[in-house]
Amino acid sequence: MSFASKWIMATMTVLGTATMAHSTADQLNQFRWNHRILVIFSDRSDDANYVQQMGALKGTQKSVAERDMLIISVVADVAAIIDKPQLKLDADSLRKRFGAEGRGFRAVLIGKDGRAKLSSNRPITPAELSSTIDAMPMRQSEMR
Repeated sequence: MSFASKWIMATMTVLGTATMAHSTADQLNQFRWNHRILVIFSDRSDDANYVQQMGALKGTQKSVAERDMLIISVVADVAAIIDKPQLKLDADSLRKRFGAEGRGFRAVLIGKDGRAKLSSNRPITPAELSSTIDAMPMRQSEMR
């Protein structure tokens, strides 16, 4: 393989990686100022903390909707928005962006401004999510 071919392939790989990371940021940025996001990371779907977190969120659709929340599940190398599985996200980019590069369970609540507001290596209860969100200045304005 010639030097030019190797250079072109290396450049395409770098651009492809940058584009993938950039597109993940773009996909999350489309929700900025409109949605809060709970990202749930786990290495396995049968992880006890993951199962507990997902179970705790069942039946909270009204609270989730009232607080303009989206839930993103990142299990191993697959990331998707719950109830919007057609929108695939890059799991590695999400792990890097939110400091969950080491496998294991982590839940991160992202505010409408795109910043992490709460991060835990244990499941976050619906009451803790609600109280954290309800204390946010933007949510206070929404409730008036």
